[in-house]
Amino acid sequence: MDEMFTEMVWMKCSPRWFLIIFQETVKEFERNLSDMVGVFIETVQGFFSNGRDLENQHHERLLEISMITLEKAIKNELEDEVSEDLRMVRYELK
Repeated sequence: MDEMFTEMVWMKCSPRWFLIIFQETVKEFERNLSDMVGVFIETVQGFFSNGRDLENQHHERLLEISMITLEKAIKNELEDEVSEDLRMVRYELK
């Protein structure tokens, strides 16, 4: 019965009707694709924003450690904490 009904529908449908359905399908596809691209772009922007935040946190922490190390070096409190290479750089700068 279903096959007979489908065949009757196909016979009664005009090419214009198929064109309208095809155009609506294409428009729906374009909307869905546009939505997916928008979501993708928002997600990537969020990743980049998080990356910038992490980079800033790292830079701030590195700056803090550098300042503490410099203060210790000025006060000659680094002898046990630094490698021989760093001591050589410190003495070269004097």
